[in-house]
Amino acid sequence: MKNSPKVSVIIPTYNRKKYVTEAIDSVLNQTYRDFEVIVVDDGSTDGTGEMLKEKYGDKIRYFYKENSGCAIARNYGISVARGKYIAFLDSDDKYLPEKLNDQVEMLDNNRDLGFVSGDIFFFDASKRYLIKMIRPDGNGHIAYPLFMFTYFSLCASMFRKSCFDKVGYFNETMRYNEDTDMLLRIALNFRAGFSNNPTFLYRKHEEGKSTNRIKLLDAVFESSVNMLNFYPDFKVSAKKICKRLGQIKLDLSMEYVLKRDFLMAIKELRLSLIQYPSLRKRLYMYLFGKRWIQRSIVCRVIAYFEQIIMKGLQWRIYKYTGWIL
Repeated sequence: MKNSPKVSVIIPTYNRKKYVTEAIDSVLNQTYRDFEVIVVDDGSTDGTGEMLKEKYGDKIRYFYKENSGCAIARNYGISVARGKYIAFLDSDDKYLPEKLNDQVEMLDNNRDLGFVSGDIFFFDASKRYLIKMIRPDGNGHIAYPLFMFTYFSLCASMFRKSCFDKVGYFNETMRYNEDTDMLLRIALNFRAGFSNNPTFLYRKHEEGKSTNRIKLLDAVFESSVNMLNFYPDFKVSAKKICKRLGQIKLDLSMEYVLKRDFLMAIKELRLSLIQYPSLRKRLYMYLFGKRWIQRSIVCRVIAYFEQIIMKGLQWRIYKYTGWIL
């Protein structure tokens, strides 16, 4: 690897011995060659370090640190990175072969862009399918739809290192949603570009952090409130802000319904009603009062309606029209 590569690819890992080599190989097999691979081992206990040193040697830069979370591992990677462009890859995912080439070309040819991104594929053992991310508007602004939705990927993106010099590093107090928190801060300060080509493969499996929906949604709410406090000039109408925060709390309520924790479900539903009242939320509260929602079949129907139909419908309307309801 060069002493001054153009791109630094940062891969944090923790006990992902069975996946991490696929992630690293997907970077080493890129058509673009001017890069370094930085693997930050966040305290793995499954022999990851020994295996990586034996398999890759000086093809990668390997760093071991005590377990302290993905945000701190990514921050360490940024601090030792030598490239002018920074890209991230989770250790259970994979880049597509043209990812670095396409995004370096976009940043080289558009000096006014702070970062670029693209669509992704979800995949598991049997299939993969395309997921379309949110797009910046004609002026390269993406903060508004990023705040209203979370259909955007850190690993599908590439950043100028100067982005982190300006907005700071990842919030090290966050164990969930630290990536969207960072993306929002960068999006408020830099213009975004978007590639027409998908960029990476996101692995769906039961060990992923995103499977803990309650902790994830709690973190989304926290980072949304923090962003509004730190960036009071963020141009979103009060109604839209309340609707977004209310929807997060409603999603939390539905997660607790699925877990049959009805006390917490009612608590989150009440908070959602305070943020943004609606007829359907009042209907759910009525069903709670009648105890109908506590029947197994009703639980599943209500949760399906909220998480698949309503949320999915809003996303599809935005994806095809650009309208945020």
